[in-house]
Amino acid sequence: MPNQEAQQHHHYQPQQYQQQQQQQQQQQQQQQQQQQQHHQQNQQQNDFQQPSNANNNYFAQYNYQQTNRNNQYNNTNNTKSNSGSNEGSDISLPLTVDSVRKEILDYNSIVDFLEDVPPIYYDLPDTLRDFMYLNAATNLEGSPVSLPSDVPPPDVFVEYFKSNDLNRVEPPQISKDERVILMKNYIDEVSTWLDMFNKDRHFGTIIPILAEDCPALMYSILALSAKQYENTHSNYPKERALCLYQHALQQLVNNSSYTSKITSSVLAACVILCVFTMLSSSPKDWRKHLEGCCVLFKSYNVNGFSQPLDRSIFWCYIRMDVCSAVIGEQGTIVDCQSWIPTGYSIYDSRSLFIEQCDESNWDMYANYMVFLCSRVLNLVSSEDSGKKFEKEWKLLWTELSNWESDKPAGMKPIVEVDDPSLTFPTILYSNGAAISGNQMYHMAIILMLQNKPRLFKWSKNTTDKNWNNSQTIRQGGVNTSTSLNGETLNIWEMQNVKLKDINN
Repeated sequence: MPNQEAQQHHHYQPQQYQQQQQQQQQQQQQQQQQQQQHHQQNQQQNDFQQPSNANNNYFAQYNYQQTNRNNQYNNTNNTKSNSGSNEGSDISLPLTVDSVRKEILDYNSIVDFLEDVPPIYYDLPDTLRDFMYLNAATNLEGSPVSLPSDVPPPDVFVEYFKSNDLNRVEPPQISKDERVILMKNYIDEVSTWLDMFNKDRHFGTIIPILAEDCPALMYSILALSAKQYENTHSNYPKERALCLYQHALQQLVNNSSYTSKITSSVLAACVILCVFTMLSSSPKDWRKHLEGCCVLFKSYNVNGFSQPLDRSIFWCYIRMDVCSAVIGEQGTIVDCQSWIPTGYSIYDSRSLFIEQCDESNWDMYANYMVFLCSRVLNLVSSEDSGKKFEKEWKLLWTELSNWESDKPAGMKPIVEVDDPSLTFPTILYSNGAAISGNQMYHMAIILMLQNKPRLFKWSKNTTDKNWNNSQTIRQGGVNTSTSLNGETLNIWEMQNVKLKDINN
């Protein structure tokens, strides 16, 4: 009998506790809803449409959101700690691998909840492009460049910039608090993408320091950070990013001599503003905005093997060039020969990249794949045909195979899980360069297969690392299974990638 009473008491306490917890949670939810309703009412009365109060309204809401997140975090922790102090309570178990896979890794279920939010585009003028052309054409120290037929002579440029509306652009009114938040957002968020292939993180460490003495670079950083904030925070003041961009251009144009060599700070500002234009323009206009940087790099002999800071700036731009070429289904703006130092051939470039790599630094190995992707894009978009095309195709295929087989440890997966219930395996890399580099490798393979010379045949005894038995293309939404001995290829695609039978 006592055992039964004790057992009943043991079961009663958790239920009572759960009821108390549910009541507390309901009260907390009601309080949060009341706070949100009160905040929405205030927000409607003090919207960002009033320029004089824009900063105060925005940062008041920013602080409110931070406080609300902290309250939710504290409530969650208190609930967990209280639940853990009652052994008999119905405590939910930690997430299992299966639950994580279903709730987090299920891409299709996540996409269902995403809203199709249209991007914010601006009708940007060609001022940045023209400025870079002018600097390249009037550079007395570097290599001379020829201007496109639609670009006026340098003297017309100078008069245009002197009388341009840029001279009447009012400096943006941003508070110290907003400047701090934008700089922090740039360092924590934006620069990590710009430095994806750069272990030394020049965009996140060195360039912000250089910006202290270069207003054009400072406002370029603020403009790009504001653009990212604009895309991710619906309540951020509209047109703020555009205003910062215009002021950065004003600083860039008015403080340049057009005859002396530009500094790394100005070069970085140009590339950062190019990133801004890509975020603010339709993809069909990207190439136009990127052209100016190409002639600027060529004029000052900046390539993928220049001094470390200029090198990181170059590779950041080059990845935009490759991205634009992929979307536009065309070759890159910068020809492959201009990626490497003078005196080297693109066919001898492998040794250049390998020499820059070691066990703790594989950035240049990822950049090597960017270089190979550019060669693939230029090949498949060229008018070459016949034996010339087949010869180049074979050389590139061999280089891609060697890249895959000789990958350093940092470019390989650290976890790889094959689940028969999933279409693709789960692959985890330790760094962004490995993720992007391997994705670009598989993209290059797909493009090569789409454009395989018709008369080219695979050897049954081949040891090609690209196509050994059961080779799987895992990135890019494409799974490829191959059996060379049976001369069969089974391919299915998820993003309109149509491949031909390689044995045709």
